[in-house]
Amino acid sequence: MARLLTVIGADSVVYTCQDNAYTASGTLGSIADRRFADSSDENWARLRAINPARDCRHHCVA
Repeated sequence: MARLLTVIGADSVVYTCQDNAYTASGTLGSIADRRFADSSDENWARLRAINPARDCRHHCVA
C-alpha cells in the first residue's frame, strides 16, 4: 500500500501517506520548485526503502 498511496500536502511536500503527512519520517521530497514527475526516480527509491514492519509502527488507515 505504501507504494500506491502518496500524499501531496498543502506545503508542496510529497509524503508517503496521509498518516505520515507533515512528519520528517514521512517526507519523500518537495515539489515546490519542480514537478512531481521530475523527482519520480528519487521518490521510488525512497518508497522501495520503506519497510512497513519498521517504518509504519502506527495505526494504518489502509
